[in-house]
Amino acid sequence: MSTIHIQWLSDEKNCELCGPSWSRGARVSIDGIPILNLEPVASCTDPLDYSEEQVYSETLKALGHTITEQYVDD
Repeated sequence: MSTIHIQWLSDEKNCELCGPSWSRGARVSIDGIPILNLEPVASCTDPLDYSEEQVYSETLKALGHTITEQYVDD
């Protein structure tokens, strides 16, 4: 069985004009082989931020899986 390793990353920036900014990201490897590098970029205007859900989704896609979603109201 393969081992998927996720290294969670973060980036911070403190802008004098806009204030603090924080972003999340991850590096993902399978059995020691890198497959994803989702570098976070904290920024006032165009930050790059990856939620845990996005990281897991991108990991499954990198493994060749198609993801479909359906929301069902009770």
